[in-house]
Amino acid sequence: MIVGRLTSLCLLLLIVGCSTVAEPLIRDNPEMWGAPTDGLQMSITLAPVEPGSEYSPEFYVAFRNVGPQDFFLNLGATLANGRDHFPTAIGLIITNEKGRSMELHHRGFNVAGRVDDYAVGIEVGSIHIVRISLGQFWCPETNEFKLKLPKGRYRIAAQFTGSGALYKNTGQLWTTWNFWKGDLKSNLLEFEISQ
Repeated sequence: MIVGRLTSLCLLLLIVGCSTVAEPLIRDNPEMWGAPTDGLQMSITLAPVEPGSEYSPEFYVAFRNVGPQDFFLNLGATLANGRDHFPTAIGLIITNEKGRSMELHHRGFNVAGRVDDYAVGIEVGSIHIVRISLGQFWCPETNEFKLKLPKGRYRIAAQFTGSGALYKNTGQLWTTWNFWKGDLKSNLLEFEISQ
């Protein structure tokens, strides 16, 4: 089982399923957010475990526009005309009880067809939430593609590298749109794996 300090809030976010309702709940907990950079903040919280699912810690990564203007985020790639999304611009840093840290990268995707940008528009004051699983990430340091963490307490932070449009395909005109660009880090979340 995974035990997190913010499990109740995460469960509420799952039930609510709506950023506009979740935003006041998160706003009242500033320690849940990383430092703002150019009008953008990021948060990581523990997601509830789905009953009967194969064990893999899952998290919500939230982006909040605290700046003066709307912008787009390029979260990674989308395939099959927008039916499959891969948030490859999100990475993780996980630290075990002994203080050893590992940087994790999204495993990406295999494709033989068209790839488009995973572009998300965020208005001023709005939040976009992505649910991720440790099973989607790999560790270049150990070359583990299916990371399985042993029992123990951990700390995790999400990081994001924002860019402009990367896939300049026919019919996509957002190459000149206002994308947020830069590097961003979330809050630090503690969680435990007990089995």
